[in-house]
Amino acid sequence: MPLLRYLSTLDHRRIVLWGAGIWYAALAVRYAERDAALWLRALGIAAIVGSMLVLNAVPTGGRIRDVGFWPAFRFFLVPFCVSSFAAFTKGHPFLLIFPTDLAANTTPLGALAVFGLIVWIAKKTSAR
Repeated sequence: MPLLRYLSTLDHRRIVLWGAGIWYAALAVRYAERDAALWLRALGIAAIVGSMLVLNAVPTGGRIRDVGFWPAFRFFLVPFCVSSFAAFTKGHPFLLIFPTDLAANTTPLGALAVFGLIVWIAKKTSAR
């Protein structure tokens, strides 16, 4: 199965990146607003900051395509997630990125636990 094969190859850095994405997605489902202006601003910030990050990552004398698709994609995705997260959690009680309501943390923590278990199983089964 390609997905399990991919998960079995994840190093610690990629696991952290996937974990951050899972945390964002779980909280976005709970707190996101249907305000189109919020999402358009987040896309605008992602376009500007992502472009700067891609340009910064290109080696001197190199080309933009030398950066690679997935790293460039993350250069746009991270500012989108950060700006939209800040906007849709405004007015809700948070301590850094954690809702102060313990129950609101159960879904993202559960999603992270399931992800970790699946990665662990994928790594164990591929080691055989």
